[in-house]
Amino acid sequence: MAIIRLHLKTNIVSNSFLSLLFLLLLFLFLNIVFPLHQEKYRFNYSKVFLSDTNEPIRMKISEDGYWRFYVTNEKIPDLLIDSIITFEDKYFFHHPGINVFSIIRAVISNLSGNRIGASTITMQLVRIVEPKDRTYLNKLVEIFRALQLEMNYTKEKILNLYLNKAPYGGNIEGVRAAAYFYFGKKLTNLTISEMAILTTIPKNPNHNRPDRQKNLIEKRNHVLDRLLKRNLINEEQYIRTQKETISSDRKQAKFDCIQYTNSILSQKIGTDIATSIDFRLQKYIQKLLKSESKKYSEKGLFNSACLVIDNHNMQAKAYVASNDFSDKSHGGQNDGILMMKSPGSTLKPFVYALALDEGLITLKKKLLDIPLNYKGYIPKNYNQKYHGQISTEESLKLSLNVPVVDLQDQLGSNSLYEFLERTRTPVYYPKNKYGLSIAVGGIDISLLNLVKLYTVLANSGMLKKKDGSTKRMFSEEASYLVSKTLADGYRDQFIGYWDSSPNKPSIAFKTGTSADAKHLYTIGYTPEYTIGVWFGNFNGSKPKSDSTGLGIASNTLIEIFEHINKQVKPLTWYEVPKGLEKRKICRSYVKKDICNESKVEDFVIKDKESKCMQLNAQKIKYLLESKEYNSSDEILNQDCYKHLKAKPPVIISPYNEQVFLFNDLIPKKFRTIKVTCQSYSSKANVELYLNNKLIKNNSYLQLDEGSYELECFTDVDKYDVVSFKVKKEY
Repeated sequence: MAIIRLHLKTNIVSNSFLSLLFLLLLFLFLNIVFPLHQEKYRFNYSKVFLSDTNEPIRMKISEDGYWRFYVTNEKIPDLLIDSIITFEDKYFFHHPGINVFSIIRAVISNLSGNRIGASTITMQLVRIVEPKDRTYLNKLVEIFRALQLEMNYTKEKILNLYLNKAPYGGNIEGVRAAAYFYFGKKLTNLTISEMAILTTIPKNPNHNRPDRQKNLIEKRNHVLDRLLKRNLINEEQYIRTQKETISSDRKQAKFDCIQYTNSILSQKIGTDIATSIDFRLQKYIQKLLKSESKKYSEKGLFNSACLVIDNHNMQAKAYVASNDFSDKSHGGQNDGILMMKSPGSTLKPFVYALALDEGLITLKKKLLDIPLNYKGYIPKNYNQKYHGQISTEESLKLSLNVPVVDLQDQLGSNSLYEFLERTRTPVYYPKNKYGLSIAVGGIDISLLNLVKLYTVLANSGMLKKKDGSTKRMFSEEASYLVSKTLADGYRDQFIGYWDSSPNKPSIAFKTGTSADAKHLYTIGYTPEYTIGVWFGNFNGSKPKSDSTGLGIASNTLIEIFEHINKQVKPLTWYEVPKGLEKRKICRSYVKKDICNESKVEDFVIKDKESKCMQLNAQKIKYLLESKEYNSSDEILNQDCYKHLKAKPPVIISPYNEQVFLFNDLIPKKFRTIKVTCQSYSSKANVELYLNNKLIKNNSYLQLDEGSYELECFTDVDKYDVVSFKVKKEY
């Protein structure tokens, strides 16, 4: 009998070994024929944009339509992981993907009519990723896939996949998304009660979700009992947790900073996207713009935008692309920060900074604000008036057009256009396409690039990039002088504001109003921040009444700076650069060998050689008429201008190829054309010929429709000629 028993035991062991070997070989064969589709376990996650304090500001649903926020095991509370494992698969770390004893028990129980589950966390993950009808065959497939998973991934990886993919009702998947949508919390802030509730949901997601059923307390306490029995919580925690109230409403996804997050989406990878946005500042500006735009809607202004840049790291702290994203009737979903539009007068300070570095001007030096003709382009000031001679600082403060165009012309190949190119600001046409009008807003530019340009002045002439690299654009001295002028310029107009408190911050800012007041700007800065504010309409419509950047956008900008100064950080101001010194200077537009007027004290950049301002016949004519000089020879005999003696006379009016349009309804005596020719030398006699007929210089002519040629001669055998036309307007 002993021999028979031994033989039977040997056969059983042998058969068992052969059976296991067969199953192993079968598994290996099937693994080759039906490999694991690992790409199915690379889930598509939602995007979460985070503020500078790591708070969510926007959530973007995954491409397959689920709220699924990626999280590593290390960022999930240990108690939540232990609770889920205890509730779902307490032997998870000890089985190869399937629990044989649980399967046997489940089969026996099912045969007796009591259905109990035997799925491990690994098997559940397979069923979630590759769902199939519940049949015995599909159960075998599920077991096979679970074994494959265990063979290809570590336990920690499988657990992480499950915790990120487990169903939590509706289109919510994963513990992190569930924590937010059901409790509005980060995982690390969950209470024991909330962790217990999350543990129960995946068993029957749509039934157990907190916002759809009422027996939450019973389910929670069931989990708490298990946690207490396994010593995962103590008695005190158990009692305290049972007293906690339970939230049962589903939270809304974060949906702020839409235009900003859209603008950076293509540049970012990953699921959690860190931003530099100060969300409190963002919300404050959003509310302010909405209130201000509502107030100005009576003027026909419905849209506004604001950008705040941290000058230290060139990061956006607030990006309010429209005052109301939900306002579809006025295009609120457009991005006013990226939209290309005329900047009005906001580019003028850069021309002055360039001219300061060239040695053309100082703050007290006089500029000419007179009618000047640049080959048909005749710049005019906003109020259609001219001031004659005016100091540089007053010209910038008053935002005059003629002086800045004159400086732009004299800067030549180091003008505003080249500055824009050096700063990589988009310029879409050659320089001659824009002409001199680029200095007064004759170019389209986004508010984003406009604010970036102003950070150069804010950073004392340095162009900073986000990567920390820098490049000098202006001298520190020129930047300081422009900043000082801009800070002082509007102080007189806002005197009540600054006098109301001794702690008001100093702000350098420039306003801008495009043609027809379609776009209203104020750009301001301190050493800490540069801020741009825009008001207008996304459809490009003109406001109903006259509006300006000074009258509207500047008020908003000052409020924002004041808020930052009080609520974010105290604002500072610039120290006077060591490269500046005060010196007595001659203010005259013309650089004189001997100054015959009282000199004034002015800031001068050390070791900067003063250059001669360029003169032409129009300027000489004005200087003579203003009685500053008795004759042009007084000017031309100076070293700066001796070369002008060799120049021919210039026909100032009309300009070459000018076309005059007249209407028959206007009496002929009012249809006059001024003809003017100016010689550089006062001694030269000027003769004008219109179609070969001698006419008087500086005369007004009444001409019929036709083509004309005007010639100007001097007695030193020099001449100028222009052609023009007179046409009837029908």
